[in-house]
Amino acid sequence: MENGRQPLLSPRQVSGSSNEEGGRQPTQPPSSSTNFSFTPGTDDIAPITGPQDFFREFSVEAKKLWFLAGPAVFTFICRYSLGAVTQVFVGHVGTLALAAVSIENSVIGGFSFGIMLGMGSALETLCGQAYGAGQLDMLGIYMQRSWIILNATAVILCLLYVFGGQLLRLIGQTEEISQAAGIWLLILRLGWGLAGAAVVLNTSWWVIVVAQLIYILSGTCGRAWTGFSWKAFQNLWEFVRLSLASAVMLW
Repeated sequence: MENGRQPLLSPRQVSGSSNEEGGRQPTQPPSSSTNFSFTPGTDDIAPITGPQDFFREFSVEAKKLWFLAGPAVFTFICRYSLGAVTQVFVGHVGTLALAAVSIENSVIGGFSFGIMLGMGSALETLCGQAYGAGQLDMLGIYMQRSWIILNATAVILCLLYVFGGQLLRLIGQTEEISQAAGIWLLILRLGWGLAGAAVVLNTSWWVIVVAQLIYILSGTCGRAWTGFSWKAFQNLWEFVRLSLASAVMLW
């Protein structure tokens, strides 16, 4: 890695002296002025001799953690709140609509989302390996392979939604709830009410997808995105095997 620094943070947040060609300069233990320093060759924390030292180091490590995890936490809260907020509004429509949405979110939606999320987690493993090996150009290739496999899986899972009402009746749901949940899944009518909530929720998800695609294609990813490539269709089976293993583990 360049200058012996970890790739977790941007250069302006990495403090400490750079490595000389003939050796490494001694570094000081992390302090309040070097909260985001990730310098090799130093201890994780300075020696703790009392409560004051403990709270000082706790503050330093907490700032590092929240700097890295804070954006991800915020993203997941916003993402999972979409279904919860939609369910709250549907509750004002009626008890039958609320029951239908609850069944859709917990049974049908949870089933397909668990599979897709599990298969998508294989991308994290491969991208981490590519980044560590310095093969930044492979990040975009792996992502395109993930698109191909996940879209093919989504087409297969569409059958679950097409026959959603019948499947719910098979597992013991009442006729009214099964029919209402089927309307949610298929969006057979575009009026307000239950189907309107389905349209709003699906539109919200698509806004996220389009925004992420614009970000990727905008050129801000540097070497990680070099455009679409036919290499994405190579070694798909290895990617599928890793995706299936991840899906089984997370489902």
